Amino acid sequence: MTSVILFLSFFSIIVSSCSLDSKKPVDYSNRGIWFWAEPKSALGSSQILANQLEQQRAIDFLSENEFSRLYGEYQDTANYLIADWNESLNKAGIESQLLLAENVWIFPRQRHLLFERIQKELVDFNNSVDNNEQKFKALHLNIEPHALDLWKQASPTKRRDMLEQLLDTIKKSRAYLDKNSKDEIKIYFDLVVWYDEINGTIAWQNKSDRDDWYTRFTAYLDGLSLMAYARGYEAIIVNTAWEIENLDIDINIAIDADIGEGRFWPTRAKFVQVLKQLEAQFTDKQNIDIHSFLSYYDDSNQ
Repeated sequence: MTSVILFLSFFSIIVSSCSLDSKKPVDYSNRGIWFWAEPKSALGSSQILANQLEQQRAIDFLSENEFSRLYGEYQDTANYLIADWNESLNKAGIESQLLLAENVWIFPRQRHLLFERIQKELVDFNNSVDNNEQKFKALHLNIEPHALDLWKQASPTKRRDMLEQLLDTIKKSRAYLDKNSKDEIKIYFDLVVWYDEINGTIAWQNKSDRDDWYTRFTAYLDGLSLMAYARGYEAIIVNTAWEIENLDIDINIAIDADIGEGRFWPTRAKFVQVLKQLEAQFTDKQNIDIHSFLSYYDDSNQ
């Protein structure tokens, strides 16, 4: 997020460009979605991949809703099931990215756990399958230091240090893949939209310090999913303005499909309205991600 003054200038440019090209058709076919293991849920990957009929229903849902990327967490699912699933996704025109998530991986003593999972679930898996359609094409990381108890108790200066640890984790993950994977693997990352705030909860020395961190951080990545979990189109635009204007990297705008009375979006119609507003707003370099399969599929089948 950035100041309202800066945003108004940026937003006016966006609106003007959209007005000039208002007749351009909107492409809704470049959406991404998180697909968590959720072992206890019938809509988690653990149960869906174990049932061929449910797999096909999930593929049909993804295709009908024009998803082109799926970020999947599979944990203890058998490799042959994942391979068949990846092949089905590929045939449906959906890229399969391996989703790994654990916040303590920012700490040097915990990183070996991340590398062990990268080796087992991505490198070894890709080496074991029969054809390219069964392989993962990318690694998708969800590491959120701000969710740690240590962050909540930490000073702004300590939080700045923790972001440096996060950057080092990403740097070493890139190096690990480059060294150990025979395939060219891209890395994508889920990032909150408020780290950029000057005089906020992180002790950036100044704007240059902040900008330098983002430049170094994104140098090891192929794209970001900005977790813009706000209640409304305008708020999402404000919250993502600084990153879109300043970061030289592919950016997806992530919105939460938590739909229902007393939840994030009161109705599915309101969620879809904002979703289409965002897709009409952004260019091919800023696509939309939806969190998550469980929420979005569950609501669509009420």
